[in-house]
Amino acid sequence: MSALSAPPRPLVVYWFRNDLRLHDHPCLTAAIAAAAKASATFLPVYCLDDRFLTAPGPSWQCSRSPHGAPGAPFVLRKAGPIRARFLLASLSSLRSSLEARGSGLHVLRGAPEERIPALVAELKPSSVSLFGSLETASEEAGVAARLRRRLPAGAAFSLSPGAASLYAASELPFPRDASGAALIPDVCTPFRTRVERELAVPSPLPPPSGGALRDLPFPALPATPVPSLAELGYSAAEAAAGPDPRSAFRLPAGEKAALRRVEDYFFKEDRLKT
Repeated sequence: MSALSAPPRPLVVYWFRNDLRLHDHPCLTAAIAAAAKASATFLPVYCLDDRFLTAPGPSWQCSRSPHGAPGAPFVLRKAGPIRARFLLASLSSLRSSLEARGSGLHVLRGAPEERIPALVAELKPSSVSLFGSLETASEEAGVAARLRRRLPAGAAFSLSPGAASLYAASELPFPRDASGAALIPDVCTPFRTRVERELAVPSPLPPPSGGALRDLPFPALPATPVPSLAELGYSAAEAAAGPDPRSAFRLPAGEKAALRRVEDYFFKEDRLKT
């Protein structure tokens, strides 16, 4: 039975953003727990948004060229080909990890505030809950606000900073203002010394088990391959180029490679002392 003909059931969407991992991920852990409690379909999703890839970023007008003529405008894309290649490889790694646990990753092209509500409407769930990591920069916050407004009435919407924070904001050992927000020192050193003295670093959360995800149905949706650089609009030369020979850091993408890097840097090579 296809996803479109099955009886309606609750849907929990996990919206991956800049948190492409399973290990030590409180936001994802909360989403999986919510899906299990509601006997819901669980849908991890990522949106490749051209506004953060090939769209023009900041531009500058050079005042003068070396020959004295007015300088040409200098425009940067939001993501050059090296960054975009790293992102695509990280998505492929994340998808492999999810599929190995009986789930999957639905990769969409376009604006999240348009593509995710359209996908939810297509699936026709009995209820919808969306989880994700909280991004605080203005453009990312704007995307989240528009997405929330376009979800069905009554949809639960939960974005948490836990994927990017060592401590929860509620744990910080500082006085609170009238709104309950911590009065954090303006200078780093008093903040760091008090936090180190009064708080213990929590143990990392394990990645979700195969059993936890395998028990949550993944929607029967058309396959959405991770696109190539050329398919994203980068030139043939950019798509064919290898690593920049000037780089001192040729690190592979993906969560497994990142965990190996942490193990090597901090423990095997003991680089902190140097």
